[in-house]
Amino acid sequence: MAHAADALESIAASSYYSEHHLFGILEVIQQKTLNNNKYYYMDNEDDRLARAVVQVIRKKMIKNDLLINWIQQFKKIKIEGKLPEDNIIRGNTKNFLRSIYFKLLKLDSFEELTNEIIIILNDFQK
Repeated sequence: MAHAADALESIAASSYYSEHHLFGILEVIQQKTLNNNKYYYMDNEDDRLARAVVQVIRKKMIKNDLLINWIQQFKKIKIEGKLPEDNIIRGNTKNFLRSIYFKLLKLDSFEELTNEIIIILNDFQK
């Protein structure tokens, strides 16, 4: 997963890809995050995936409402009442969102996205 995240970051940095392709990167990352309940991110996968996401966001090719909707989808993690699987997916998702949050804080004009991430993270506390 870590090397795939690095590759996605490189692809996102390229000028050859359209909004459609960049949103596809976000969708792939989201699916991998929301469906991984087998192993904890141990090789900085959360941070490496977040770098790819921020690379997409910084291009400002995807509308904010689509990005907010993408962030809101992280509420839909699959909690099945099984341990350790539920803890793995919850922990990985929280750490991934935190990584995105702190990377976006360093940049200007992404307050709407960081506010949405905070809402999702606060929902995890309930």
